[in-house]
Amino acid sequence: ALRASWRAMRLMGRRSDVEKNWVPFVVDGALLLSYCLDPHIVLRVDPHAMAAAADTADAASEAARAAGENKHSTLKHEKAGACEGGACTIEPVATLTAELAHVSRFARPAGSGSASERPLLRGGTPPVRIGGRFVAFMHTVHRHAGRSLYMLAAYSFERSPPYAISAMTRPFVMGEHGTPYPIGLIVSGRHLYLSYGVADAEWAIAKLDKQRLLEALVPVLTEEVVSEEGDGATGEDEGDVEQDGEAELSALPLQLHFFRGTPNAVRDQVLTTMRAGQSQGVT
Repeated sequence: ALRASWRAMRLMGRRSDVEKNWVPFVVDGALLLSYCLDPHIVLRVDPHAMAAAADTADAASEAARAAGENKHSTLKHEKAGACEGGACTIEPVATLTAELAHVSRFARPAGSGSASERPLLRGGTPPVRIGGRFVAFMHTVHRHAGRSLYMLAAYSFERSPPYAISAMTRPFVMGEHGTPYPIGLIVSGRHLYLSYGVADAEWAIAKLDKQRLLEALVPVLTEEVVSEEGDGATGEDEGDVEQDGEAELSALPLQLHFFRGTPNAVRDQVLTTMRAGQSQGVT
């Protein structure tokens, strides 16, 4: 299992029972992840830890086959323990943590308005390299009358730290397709091909003129955010830092997600159970 570090979640100001919209990209062989776009929080996955996690997953799959386990079981999140008499003991796998690497945010000059005036900016496609920058598609979310209006927007960001967002298009819809969600993006000659989902019911591919899209990008002002920990080295014992981080995480509000149409009785039961097990509020 992969999770964001406690420092990244602290910047977000909350925990969540659902992690989504992470955007992976590779720089000089290193796996980086856009965890959030506003502010742009970039995480780094340690390659040695990732290799160890892959080995663990392979061992778990082999143990499952040997034990006759169903191939669709939850063993992808577990590892094999001791096996005696044809029965295997399954032990939980340590969580792989993506560490906070860089943070940048939109600059807000005096009189420019607040972040609340912008739609919510959420991740979408992995980026492609065009010239000296990365280009990707996000989805924007407008909250209105208890509903969420999804739109698409292209954006570019720098190819070097802190990987700040440098330009965006205005949000738009794709023809008559409502509730679009960008999935994949490739470059082929003078065109971009964007795959996207439609209202969680179908998917489509759009052919876009690359030059016209680049011309539609509007430059934005950003600034790097330097955390109190700097590069993460605090001089404290790693075990103490991790314990302090876990304690701080447990104090953050927890955001729960429910499928549309979830019965009120089920929602109430989940909320009651969660509130009984923690001292902080549930959003």
